[in-house]
Amino acid sequence: MRLKKYILLSIILIIPAISLYAQKGYEVSFQMERQALKNGAKTRKPESIFRLVRFGWNKNTVIDSVKTRFADGKAKIIFRGKTDLVPGEYKISCRDGQGNKIEKDVNFFVSSEGKVKERIIAGPSGIKQVKGSKENEIYFSLQDYLNEEKPSEIKSTLKKFWTESSERCPNSLLHAFLKYTVARRFSFDSTSIYSIASEIGLDDRLLNTSFGGNFIKSILGEAMFSPVDSIIRIADSLLQEPGGNNNQLNTYKSAAGKIIFDFFRSPRIMGEERVAFYVAEKYFLTGRLQAGKNDYFVYRSYVKFNEHSLIGMKAPELKLRDLSGKVWSLKALCSTGEYTVIFFYTNDCIECKKESPKLIDFLNSYEDGIINVFAVYTESDTTAWKKYAGQEFEIYNPFINWINVADKDYKSNFAFLYGVISTPRIFLLDGNGIIIGRNLDTESLKNLLKVRNERRNKEYEFFDGFFSGNKDIHAGIDEFYKRSISDTSSFREIFGELYNYLKNSDSYDLQEGAAYLGEKYIVNKACLWKTNPEYVSKIKRAIKVFNMNRLGSRAENLTLSNEVGAPVSIYDIKSKYKVLFFYSTSCQECISSTKIMKALYEKAGKAGIEFLGIYTGTNYGAFIKFITENNLKWVNLWNKNNEENIFGKYALLGVPSIYILDRNNIVVAKDISPATLSEIIKKKINKDK
Repeated sequence: MRLKKYILLSIILIIPAISLYAQKGYEVSFQMERQALKNGAKTRKPESIFRLVRFGWNKNTVIDSVKTRFADGKAKIIFRGKTDLVPGEYKISCRDGQGNKIEKDVNFFVSSEGKVKERIIAGPSGIKQVKGSKENEIYFSLQDYLNEEKPSEIKSTLKKFWTESSERCPNSLLHAFLKYTVARRFSFDSTSIYSIASEIGLDDRLLNTSFGGNFIKSILGEAMFSPVDSIIRIADSLLQEPGGNNNQLNTYKSAAGKIIFDFFRSPRIMGEERVAFYVAEKYFLTGRLQAGKNDYFVYRSYVKFNEHSLIGMKAPELKLRDLSGKVWSLKALCSTGEYTVIFFYTNDCIECKKESPKLIDFLNSYEDGIINVFAVYTESDTTAWKKYAGQEFEIYNPFINWINVADKDYKSNFAFLYGVISTPRIFLLDGNGIIIGRNLDTESLKNLLKVRNERRNKEYEFFDGFFSGNKDIHAGIDEFYKRSISDTSSFREIFGELYNYLKNSDSYDLQEGAAYLGEKYIVNKACLWKTNPEYVSKIKRAIKVFNMNRLGSRAENLTLSNEVGAPVSIYDIKSKYKVLFFYSTSCQECISSTKIMKALYEKAGKAGIEFLGIYTGTNYGAFIKFITENNLKWVNLWNKNNEENIFGKYALLGVPSIYILDRNNIVVAKDISPATLSEIIKKKINKDK
């Protein structure tokens, strides 16, 4: 009797357990029907892979997979598991053995925990639900509608589906999806995680869907061609909305932050990586957004390898030795050309061997100005370096100043300063040492230079037209400020070019305008140029020189000595224009400028321009050696007994320094770079044609 009672009790307990177990897990039956092959052609029947995938804002997760073969254009599979499917959005995808999609994916929702049973048939005529939830019955109809070649009346049709879901499955993910879609497309214009959550409601299920993440990506896609500062403001609007300690909302924001970071960490538009850097540094590394251990490491590494070398930053200084052991300063080199290329490479890198010849060919054909190349060998084998550099880097363009350097002991920390985790790696700097291109190859370098040069030419044409009829130059400059200050990065670029245009003009009034601009909008607004304090100091120095020795005035005469000791007066040298090149043999910047000045001297004769190389030191031996080694054929002069106050008469605050005088010894230009001199010579030649 007791045994019967025990058995009966066991049955009573087991039945609910079996019933409970039966309510767990998932069983998704799926049949795919393909279009019949033309002409009844027979093909091999390779295995196809069907996957059950759960969506996520940042990452999709494969839940199950089944391999099968199509027979008579049909394939039948069943996904079956004992564990509940997490509420969210799922898709069934079909790929061949090479990973190519065979047919369109089929999506479905799981809105609650518990046993999931769906029987689905997908074919050329659409998606049919044999058995399953009400929301997926509606959702499959919606997918068929959206898969139409030209779906009509989208607005009214979506609202129709929304109304149906409100009546039949109001608490489902489908309803939230349609509410979100209709709201985003047709009603609301908010652009924040907080706003979405307010409209749809905080619902952890939404983090396992595609549409939340796609919303973020759609906003970022629309903003992609905007100024970087504008994109950062959009990122802030998405992530900074109120939420306090609401864990659900913070989870949403963290997911959105990761989407923003991933979207811009390797962007299609150069310079937008600053957005990824900003989000990683400001939100994740400060703990304002949650990050897993692995993600945190990614954010920290990204910041570490990019914090010194983003677009718009001052290029970190590198002082490295060349093949002869001489130390070269990147900072000093930048000021001698319009652009400087930094080329990190090794001799045993396959990609370097492919890229080097392309770079050499392009630079040898470049005709739009002066380019310095700081070619940095990144390994420690100096023998291999010297052999490789000697064989591969053949530069014959006189306006390309190629310097081979290396850091065999890795003391300069170039890898972290420039994020050199692989080679080749190419950066482009402007004449002020500001990074204007990074992660370039030769083709992108070529295109970037072309765009910048064309834009500069158009800007100068615009400046010509604007200032030619504008008598009040100061008011014109003020107007440019009002138009451009809304975006600080654009402001710096525009005003940098405007300053160069005014400073290098033949008009004294425009040159005076450069001094006005420099004083009011660069020196007195140094906070807007905080990424490049050295540029501000340079402008301050230029203003001081301008005020000490104004253009349009007669230059002081100098009586110096030539190579054989004979006295030579600057006034006695007759020429349409005279270029005075003040230099020192111990000045690295002077040495790199000399090569460029020699090339310009060859062109100068066509424009009736004479060059005077004026050595400011007193060491005759060094003077003669420098002339001989560099084969200088222009007029060579030196201050034999330091009898002339060169620095005082010409307001020189240092060397190298370049002046241009006309035939009446009137100062036409002063304190200019070789790159600016090149542009002036080009203008003079074109003017005389």
